[in-house]
Amino acid sequence: MREIDKKFMSSTIVSLLLSFILSKINSIEIFFKEHYSWGVFFLFCSLLIMIAALYLYFTARQTKYDLKKFSTRSTSPKRYSIVLVDDDGNFRQRYKKLLKNYNIVILNGVDDPLILYGFDIIILDIINASSLLGHDACTIIEDLLRLKPYAYIIAISESTDMVYKCKNELKVDCAICKKNYFDANLKEGIKEAFKLLDNPSQYWEHTEKKIKDPDLSEAYKLDYVNSLVSINNSNNFRYNS
Repeated sequence: MREIDKKFMSSTIVSLLLSFILSKINSIEIFFKEHYSWGVFFLFCSLLIMIAALYLYFTARQTKYDLKKFSTRSTSPKRYSIVLVDDDGNFRQRYKKLLKNYNIVILNGVDDPLILYGFDIIILDIINASSLLGHDACTIIEDLLRLKPYAYIIAISESTDMVYKCKNELKVDCAICKKNYFDANLKEGIKEAFKLLDNPSQYWEHTEKKIKDPDLSEAYKLDYVNSLVSINNSNNFRYNS
């Protein structure tokens, strides 16, 4: 048990004990009349201990996990969830064979970045990854990074200009042209994503560079840490306390 947890438990037990003692006094009114100074003292101490316990509890929640102490439990190619969005039916059939060993969902379009939120790796055809509401893929990427800056995004496109834009303006993690050696490059891009995601401390350093508002960095970091210890990732990461 960590030291901060011991302090929290100890202070809570003492506080509860004091409250129990006070609750057993037959008449609080009589007690205060006859032992006013002691009553005030006990109440004051109890209040201080409760405040200290709450402070330690919330501090512990914020500093509970050190990203450097996380390590992966698994080397399975299915350890991360992947979503791939491409409206080209021929390419979708191609992906099913190429990426059959991965934990992947293949879609022909999305209209809301929230649909992609729960995936670890997001692969988007940058030209036509959206539908219904007419949002282009660039807008979806921008919206997604505002919601979840630690989303790992791989942009794919047949346009070299769009690949350049994704790398230099949208700051995606990887951009791949759907031309020469595309299959090999896509698998290599996923391999690099796995390698980085396997190291949460390194990945967070990588992610922080994409966060435009430094004031939100700590909140996003806490969200990222919570994602590592969530039920979905409990079998993938261990915490070496």
